Amino acid sequence: MPNTTITLEVNPTQAAFVQRLVAENGYASAAEVAREALDLMREKDRAMDKWLREEVLPVYERIKSGEERAIPAEEVFARLRARRAAKRRESGHRRAG
Repeated sequence: MPNTTITLEVNPTQAAFVQRLVAENGYASAAEVAREALDLMREKDRAMDKWLREEVLPVYERIKSGEERAIPAEEVFARLRARRAAKRRESGHRRAG
């Protein structure tokens, strides 16, 4: 497929980053940097779609059907805090003993 030319506006920090990539990282041009960035974004989007479809949706469907129970965030954080406090107490006892 033939390339299409588009114009992008970036802020000075982004422009400096692109220029550094071209100068130091072997990219032939700013366009090559942009193409690779777009390819990486596409890859990331595909991975996110796959994760949502294969991991999140099945859990959501089980929760929605009543087959599985969701744990409220407050409860999850309370459990994590309790686990962390227990580990601190345990490591403190080892040092003292």
